[in-house]
Amino acid sequence: MGFRTALSKGLLNMSEVKQELKAQVELFHELTGHLPPHMDGHQHVHVLPEVRHVFAEVLEEYGIKYTRVPIEPGLHNCDWIPPSLMDFYLGVEEDSFNTVDVFTRHGIR
Repeated sequence: MGFRTALSKGLLNMSEVKQELKAQVELFHELTGHLPPHMDGHQHVHVLPEVRHVFAEVLEEYGIKYTRVPIEPGLHNCDWIPPSLMDFYLGVEEDSFNTVDVFTRHGIR
């Protein structure tokens, strides 16, 4: 949760996040000889409000058309999930719903 905490405190520079994303794409290309067919973020950080925009810009720049938008049908019926974890999942779901339009505008599915 350190990334989310730093983001919520305004401690992250989105230009540095963008630079890191591009570096990871470039390294993938260097190691494999091709671009990744899709990208997403560990613990769904790619759908966070500030991150979603730079993530979409990088994918569009490299022609990467696919990502995962973590919307899980039936999530609200999972009464076996502990409340603290459910809060996290519901936050990810809300961020995901708010991300769809951004990704669509950048041609990402």
